[in-house]
Amino acid sequence: QSIYNRIKAVSLIRNIRFIFRYMMECIELDYENTLLTDYELLLIEKGNDIKRCTPAELIHQSLIRICKECYCDRICDKEIKRIEHLKALGDIMEGAVHDINNLLSTIAGYVQLSLAMDERPEIMKYLDIINKTALDGRNTIDNIKSYIRGSSSNSKAYYSFDDIVNKCIVMTKYKFKTSAIKENKDLEIDISLNSNALIYGNEYEIRHSLLNIIFNGIDAMGDSGVLTIKTYDKNGKAIVEISDTGKGIDEEDLDRIFDPYYTTKGSTSTGLGLNIVKNVVENHNGRIHIDSKVGKGTKFILSFPILEGGEETAPSIGSGLQRV
Repeated sequence: QSIYNRIKAVSLIRNIRFIFRYMMECIELDYENTLLTDYELLLIEKGNDIKRCTPAELIHQSLIRICKECYCDRICDKEIKRIEHLKALGDIMEGAVHDINNLLSTIAGYVQLSLAMDERPEIMKYLDIINKTALDGRNTIDNIKSYIRGSSSNSKAYYSFDDIVNKCIVMTKYKFKTSAIKENKDLEIDISLNSNALIYGNEYEIRHSLLNIIFNGIDAMGDSGVLTIKTYDKNGKAIVEISDTGKGIDEEDLDRIFDPYYTTKGSTSTGLGLNIVKNVVENHNGRIHIDSKVGKGTKFILSFPILEGGEETAPSIGSGLQRV
C-alpha cells in the first residue's frame, strides 16, 4: 500500500499514468476495495483479450452477472424438478401401460375364441370389430411405450384408401339409426366410396385421424343430422370428404382449430385431436382443409398422394374389412 501511495503521488505531480498488474487469486479481500475506489481504469485480461472498464462499470456488470446467474440457477432448479416429475410420470406410465396391455390382450383373446365358436354373421362381424378395436388399443399402448423409451414406431405399408375409410365407417356405424343399437337419436350416414387408389402410409394413424373427425361431426350434430362420407380420386390424390350438418365452427375459431390444446368443447376435450390429425396428414405428405358455416355444418377435406404405377408396384397391401 505504501508503494502504491508513493507512485500515486508521483503520478499526480508529474501527470504520469501507471499500470499495475495483479493476479486476482493473490489479492487479499480487504485490498479489493482499493481497486474499486482508487483506480481510474481497470484492464481485465482474459487470454489474449483485454477488457477495459471503470470501477463503476465493473460493479454494474458484476451485479448484472450475479442476477443472471441467480436467474439461471432458478431456471435450472425448475427444469431439474420438471425432469424428475417426468421421470416419475414415466415410471407410473410404464406400469399402467403394462396393465392395460394385459387387459386388451385378454379382450382380444376371448374375442378370437368367440369368433372360432360362433358362426352367426352378425355376431362375427361385431366380434371382429371388437377384436380390431382391442388391437388398436394395443397399438396405442405400444406407441406410448415407445415414446417413454425414447424411440418411435412409424411402420408404413400400401393400403387401399377405400378400405381404410370403410373400416372407420364400420367402427362408428353403431352411432347411426341404421344400427341395431338404439340411442334415441336420429343420426343418418350417407356413404359414397369411389376411390380406386392405393396409398402408402400408417393405416392405424390415418384411420384414427378419420375416426377423430367422424366423432367430432357426430358430437356437433347432437341428436339428429346427416354425416356424409365421400371418397374419390383427383389429380393424383386420394380424397375423402367428411361433412356434418351440425352447428358449424365460428370463423374466429377456424384459424386456431388445429392449435394444440385449443378446444371449443370445454373440459370434455383435451384440444389435441385435430392437432394430431393435422400432424398425421402432413406426415403422409397430405393436405387438410375445412369449410364451415355456423348453423349449417362443417366439411373436412383430406387428400393423400396416390401410389404411382398401380397395384402391381405395391409389395404388400393391408387387408380391409368388407364394405358396409
